[in-house]
Amino acid sequence: MKSWFLRITAVFMAVILCVAMSACGKDDAGEESSSAFGQAASGEGNSTFAGNSTPVDPILPPDAESIAQPVGGGGDDTPGTLPNVSATQGKPGSTASNKATQQNNKTTVAKEPESRTVKVTIPEGYNIIQIAKKLEANGVCSATDFINTAQTYDFSYYPLVGSMPKKQYRAFKLEGYLFPDTYEFYKNMKPQDAVGKFLRNGVLNGFSSQASGSSLKNMDEVITLASIVEREAKTNTEKNIIAGIFLNRLKMGMNLESDATRDYCINYLSPNAGKYKKFDQPYMEYAYVYNTYNASCPGLPAGPICNPGRSSIRAVLNPTKTDALYFCYGKDRKLYTAVTYEEHKQNKKMAGLV
Repeated sequence: MKSWFLRITAVFMAVILCVAMSACGKDDAGEESSSAFGQAASGEGNSTFAGNSTPVDPILPPDAESIAQPVGGGGDDTPGTLPNVSATQGKPGSTASNKATQQNNKTTVAKEPESRTVKVTIPEGYNIIQIAKKLEANGVCSATDFINTAQTYDFSYYPLVGSMPKKQYRAFKLEGYLFPDTYEFYKNMKPQDAVGKFLRNGVLNGFSSQASGSSLKNMDEVITLASIVEREAKTNTEKNIIAGIFLNRLKMGMNLESDATRDYCINYLSPNAGKYKKFDQPYMEYAYVYNTYNASCPGLPAGPICNPGRSSIRAVLNPTKTDALYFCYGKDRKLYTAVTYEEHKQNKKMAGLV
């Protein structure tokens, strides 16, 4: 009986011991699992993400490559990628880090190369002095060199220039032949090359040495009259009318009595006489043959008074047929024409000129 009791007690104690050992094992396993998860989530210890062996930069966020790409790169780095920063370079406040930051923050401003050419627009009706001054202002060549070259250089290989009649008191040899347009010049170019650009443009625009269909003798006379029309007319339509009136006066042997020729003498010939080569006679010598109010200047002046545009040249070649011999502009800018001098005086009154 006593033996049986001892056996039951031994079995009971063994069961209790097994239960106690099982409970202790579960508590240890739970603590180990909890500790491992917390370490990975907090980022402490090895500073790695679970399953990723790449070190995490403590400065840049995980997607820094898509946020902080430099513009154009620099040094040995590939353009458009982040520099390879070592552990030492990446620490805030380190000398290497500061230098890298300063280098990346530098902005290189590319200096645009200075243009070697310049575009210059020459308006219709400019004379050679005005053209020369505009070229000088734009850095093409000096005004004096341009005019002296136009006066002395042999440009006769251009047919229009080669057919030009020689006149003793012609003030500026190439006045009228410098075709108005927009040109692109080299800066500081040779003056003969600058003059050549104007003359070639005249050829390209179809101006030949023949004044076909005109009552005038040659193309030089056409250009001379066109230069007066250019300075007198206010609209392209009126150019043809004024050209017709001037041609009528020439046929009648009348002085042109153009205000534009008188103004050219006073404003350009008088103050510049003697300043340029082959323009070295006293002013009055030129006034006699340019001012069409003077009895000494019947017909056309000795040369053009400006450089006319295409529309003025065409107006002289295709003038309006009219019997008018006189014209004037009123203060309202209206054109008045007359056949007789008496009508002309009445027009001047209506125009508010007297």
